[in-house]
Amino acid sequence: MSFLLPKLTSKKEVDQAIQSTAEKVLVLRFGRDEDPVCLQLDDILSKTSSDLSKMAAIYLVDVDRTPVYTHYFDISYIPSTVFFFNGQHMKVDYGNSQPGLSGHTHLWRQQTGTGARTPPASPRKCGLWTGFQCRTAG
Repeated sequence: MSFLLPKLTSKKEVDQAIQSTAEKVLVLRFGRDEDPVCLQLDDILSKTSSDLSKMAAIYLVDVDRTPVYTHYFDISYIPSTVFFFNGQHMKVDYGNSQPGLSGHTHLWRQQTGTGARTPPASPRKCGLWTGFQCRTAG
């Protein structure tokens, strides 16, 4: 379903989307078109895009074609979703109960029931994903 959502394929296009999207939330999904988890998220985003069209603009960004933004936003897991409002990057609170814990650290602690502050080196190894990403642990 990723073919239904507009794609940004260069830094210039991403810059233009950030600068020109006003009075709406800009949703940038960073990932790869052929990745199965990205395709799952793209399906969800495409199904909701018409309902959200008055309040959000959703774009797909290929991590391999926009390495500047991939590095700038520290995209290390795909898919990753970045939000803007009126050109300003929005930091999203995923309900962490303790300050200083990242989203996947909090989810990892919740699902494993451990008191450890540090998750495994890779959330993929324990089957956890952050944000809108799939969580398959269990």
